[in-house]
Amino acid sequence: MAHIDHYREWRARQLTAYTTIEPREDWWHLPDGRTLHVVCEQHPFGGVTYLYENVTDELALESRYNELIGVQRETLDNLEEGIALLGSDGRLKLYNPAFARFWQLDPEVLDTQPHIEELAQHGGQLATDSGSWDEVRYSVTRLDAERKPITGKIDVSNHVLQFVAVPLPDGNTLLTFADISDSARMERALRDRADALEAVQRTRPDIVLLDVMMPGIDGIEVCRRIKGNPATQHIPVIMVTALDQPEDRVRGLEAGADDYLIKPFAIQELEARIRALIRRERRQVSTEVYKVADLILDTGSLRATRGGHDLTLSPIALRLLGILMRESPRVVTRRDIEREIWGDELPESDTLRSHLYNLRKAVDRGFEKQLLHTVQTAGYRIVDLDEQPKA
Repeated sequence: MAHIDHYREWRARQLTAYTTIEPREDWWHLPDGRTLHVVCEQHPFGGVTYLYENVTDELALESRYNELIGVQRETLDNLEEGIALLGSDGRLKLYNPAFARFWQLDPEVLDTQPHIEELAQHGGQLATDSGSWDEVRYSVTRLDAERKPITGKIDVSNHVLQFVAVPLPDGNTLLTFADISDSARMERALRDRADALEAVQRTRPDIVLLDVMMPGIDGIEVCRRIKGNPATQHIPVIMVTALDQPEDRVRGLEAGADDYLIKPFAIQELEARIRALIRRERRQVSTEVYKVADLILDTGSLRATRGGHDLTLSPIALRLLGILMRESPRVVTRRDIEREIWGDELPESDTLRSHLYNLRKAVDRGFEKQLLHTVQTAGYRIVDLDEQPKA
């Protein structure tokens, strides 16, 4: 009955074409899936003219297009990267929620299609350095034909955003902003760790205090690197941390730490442990006294003499003398010397040669017997050749 009523309504609507002067449009959805666009109007000589257009393919194409647009819009809305499309006139044409969130912009404001000048002014106020937004603005507004993509980083509050501005062939500009805070923090941690290691190697402190959980840097790894470097492995390290589980202590000690102190602690306890470690280190060092012929080096007092006369040596020269006398009569390569004194941060090519020249003047000048020898293509050694067995 419902189908009959529906047909009667449709039939009555069609018959009105004979009594209506104005043309009338209708859409007929046929059972076989076709769709017809029907236009009917009264003919000047009587009767009604019907125009039938099969729009099945056109509607299907439009449906697929709308579906594709919907998928693209959904994808754009759910991207973690901020997207903005600016027209050739510099006005915002399209954006996604991430862009609004990164730059704390109200969607109602963005829907008014603000100009890049307004966006750059707002972004520059949020960014640590407004210069990056100036680059973005210039990439959008520049008029020269050879517009090129630009990329950079912008610090915003607690985030680091990497931006890319890509000029499009139609004159528009596509901007993308990606949150790279995690990778930036990792990069900063690696840089901080390198700075910490470089400082220890450069200053050669009596002792190093390391917090296990320093901001952006792992104290355990720094300790491991200090103890793994021949130039710094002798420096005592105290790990300071709030982690009091046995496995945490084991990690620190296995990394080479000489002591482990749990926070909170009394400053007097820290001072006592520092003094104890320094005394231990000095006792260990003071037991080493090297002697080659009449050349003597006491590594504890850092006193070098030859023939009973004190030698005036720089700190580097003292270390160099200690290495050569410790290994005597063996030849020590240039690379081994540089790595023990300077670690991974190797000096300029003439640095070691300059220190050896000064050391040779102090050790051999004024004495009949030469003790410091250069072995061509092999290295250097301190030895009394008269006491060596003949080949």
